[in-house]
Amino acid sequence: MAEADAKSDIHVLAAESSTAGKMCSICQSQIIMGERILKCPSCTLPFHKDCWIENGGCAQYGCKSAPQTAKSEPASGLASNVWGEEKPCPSCRKLIRAQAVKCRFCGASFGTSEILSADQYASREYEGQEHLRVRNKVIGLFLASLTGFLSPITVILFALLVFGKRFYGIEYRRLPQAIRALAWIGLGISGLFVLLLVLFVAFD
Repeated sequence: MAEADAKSDIHVLAAESSTAGKMCSICQSQIIMGERILKCPSCTLPFHKDCWIENGGCAQYGCKSAPQTAKSEPASGLASNVWGEEKPCPSCRKLIRAQAVKCRFCGASFGTSEILSADQYASREYEGQEHLRVRNKVIGLFLASLTGFLSPITVILFALLVFGKRFYGIEYRRLPQAIRALAWIGLGISGLFVLLLVLFVAFD
C-alpha cells in the first residue's frame, strides 16, 4: 500500500519485483525488495525514499523534478547539533548533506539527521534488513534450545552472545530489548536442560 510523502504528493511504495534490483542513482546502491521507495513523477525513475528526501528531488539531469540549484535558508528555531550545510558520515566519514539520514557514498542509514560519532553509529540498534537477519538468527538459536538435545551447544552459543558481546555476526549491544530478552531466555532454557542432563547422568 502506498503512503503519501510528507513533502510532496508523491506516494511512498514498497519495492516490488519490477523495481527490486534497479539502481538508485543518488546513493548508487541497488533497491531491495520491500524497501520504501519513491518514483519520480516526471521520469518515473525509482529512488530510496530517504535518498529522494536528502537530494530534494530527482537526480536525473534535466528532469523537471530535479532540485533547484538555489539553496533555501534553514528554518529558524530548529534545534539540531548539525553545523553548516554538511556533516561527516559516521560510517565512511565523507561529507554529506546536513539533514541526510542515509549516506549517498557508502549507503549507511542513521535514522536521524543529528551528527553521530563513529561509536554512536556502531552501537545503534539494528534496523531494516539487518534487524531481520539478526532476529532470525536469535530465533533460530532459541528454537534449537527448546529441543533439549542441542542444549549443550546452544548454552555455549547464547553465553558467547550475551557475555562475549559479539558472536555469530551479531553485536549484543545493538540488539533491541525484545531480542536481548529472547537471548537471555534461550540461555536460561539451555542451562536448565544441561543441568537436568547432568543430574540424570549423575543419578542414573
